[in-house]
Amino acid sequence: MNMLNRKLVVGLVVLVIILVALAVWVGMKLNKTDDAGSSAYSAVLLINGDVYFGKLSWFPTPRIEGAWILQRSVDEKNQVQLNL
Repeated sequence: MNMLNRKLVVGLVVLVIILVALAVWVGMKLNKTDDAGSSAYSAVLLINGDVYFGKLSWFPTPRIEGAWILQRSVDEKNQVQLNL
């Protein structure tokens, strides 16, 4: 009887490991952002109002690569101009 209980416990542990691996795989597939409607570029709005566009990455530290800044200026007619 002891051998049967040991086989049952090992079988349950293997089943749980397989289910956890399957759940992780499904979660990664659902989180994938390579849709046709998504973009590799992000917009970052800073507290001071500056807006940067570029490729955003979070690991190992947050950074933006290939950044473009959206600059605001006022012309002689007191109208706001946006420049990239």
